[in-house]
Amino acid sequence: MATLPYPQDRDTFKVAIICAIPLEAEMVQHVFELNWADYNVHFSQAPGDLNTYSIGVISGHNVVLVQMPGMGLIHAATVAGYLSLSFHNIEVALLVGICGVVPRHLETQEEIVLGDCVISTSMVQYDLGHQLPGCFVRRSTERDSSGAANPATPDFIARLQAVSNLRHFLENILHNLKILERATPKAVYPGTHKDRLYDASYVHTHHGTMPCDRCIPQAGVCTKSCDSLGCQGRLIPRQRLTDQDASKHIPMIHFGRYGSANTVLKSGAHRDQFAKKDRIIAFEMEGAGLWNDLPTIIIKSACDYADSHKSKEWQPYAAVTAAAVLKAFLDDWPIREQSSEQDCDF
Repeated sequence: MATLPYPQDRDTFKVAIICAIPLEAEMVQHVFELNWADYNVHFSQAPGDLNTYSIGVISGHNVVLVQMPGMGLIHAATVAGYLSLSFHNIEVALLVGICGVVPRHLETQEEIVLGDCVISTSMVQYDLGHQLPGCFVRRSTERDSSGAANPATPDFIARLQAVSNLRHFLENILHNLKILERATPKAVYPGTHKDRLYDASYVHTHHGTMPCDRCIPQAGVCTKSCDSLGCQGRLIPRQRLTDQDASKHIPMIHFGRYGSANTVLKSGAHRDQFAKKDRIIAFEMEGAGLWNDLPTIIIKSACDYADSHKSKEWQPYAAVTAAAVLKAFLDDWPIREQSSEQDCDF
């Protein structure tokens, strides 16, 4: 029987996991080694805390999982405030789930394909600024790797990137992913033929045919699927997809800067502009709402290329990959002793 850290009170919990949508939280719960609710372990929340929590154990850590009531920076900031009311000893808050990505890492020049995972080293809120008559002037919002102060966080991320440590990390992720894919049949890899990257200027709309009732005329796009519209023009070949088995995916881990905003980015041209200006490699909608209040690390996997061809087809696989990375991350995250913890055998 495993020896696990029995939680004496809310202050026992040092790891928070935050998910924006139910799919992300569902996949995270699949890597719980133990759910304390199954053993009738419950804690009341601080007055005024309206969050909903699940508490359990991952990789020997007592963790508290928060399912956000909705997407976006405001919901994230609200969740962070409530979390801080009840859980005073959080050392790291892991924002886990799905994201949009740029096709190539601007620093390493590595291809980023769907299903790969991006771990944050810094974050930029790219929709904060001033709308002037002739243009939008963004306020400089770059934030460092640690979110709210925790000196251990950037050091840990730097160690994780060392070649020997990263090799072990990737092996652990693949092991976790195989287990999760058996447990979650809906999250299987869609296949290399479904990973389509189009030229940034190739818009998701009718080409050579008349618009339909699913079109958004003012945006110049259609909401039908790529298969329905016959999107095949100006596909960009990916060497990694050519080299691998069409039915399998070996995810890569990329470290870099996230762009965070209250908008879903669905424009390849704007994606490339933001990426070039701020060295962004992934886009999401919650990080900036947590960053100032919690020691935040973003662990999200690519479900689209942040362009007008974005769909939900890759979300289950990306979410399960992020969960596999989360577990491997916590396998390496140091367990710091606390006097209130007692070992409990199950």
